[in-house]
Amino acid sequence: PAPAPPCRVKRVPSPIPSSPWWLSRPALVAAAGAVPFCAIFVETFFLFSALWSYRVYYVYGTLALVLAILTIVTACVSVVATYALLNAAEDWRWPWFSFGTGASVGGWVFAYAGHYFVTKTRMSGLFQTAFFFGHSAMLCLGLAGAMGAVGHLAASAFVRRIYRGVKCD
Repeated sequence: PAPAPPCRVKRVPSPIPSSPWWLSRPALVAAAGAVPFCAIFVETFFLFSALWSYRVYYVYGTLALVLAILTIVTACVSVVATYALLNAAEDWRWPWFSFGTGASVGGWVFAYAGHYFVTKTRMSGLFQTAFFFGHSAMLCLGLAGAMGAVGHLAASAFVRRIYRGVKCD
């Protein structure tokens, strides 16, 4: 079924005013992905060490806690970025933006994978490089999809909550 908005909307979309560079959609998405990545940075090193440096990973409880923290931080950052987009930038196109704010953490993890490949591994050759980046890309795409869904669901609940009280005559 078609989504039902919480209040009546105009048929003609409002024009979006120009905004400074820090309120542009790419800048907000990149900044929104950096915050959850900072929350999981240390654990990402241990995960990559277990996957690519043949170290034993044995702190699964910590991994579950970090995943919970990642989910909460991604939801909060997505809500804040969506609010900044709606209020400060006056941009009404929030649904894919909210997905992008959550999914951008996957891009940050993939950038860290490139850093990890250069600084911590001794892999060389086309096959090893393609294997490393192919598996890292699949991992990061899965993470991006999951965190994008978390970001969109949190922003959707937030938008429905704030516009529920709008009275239209």
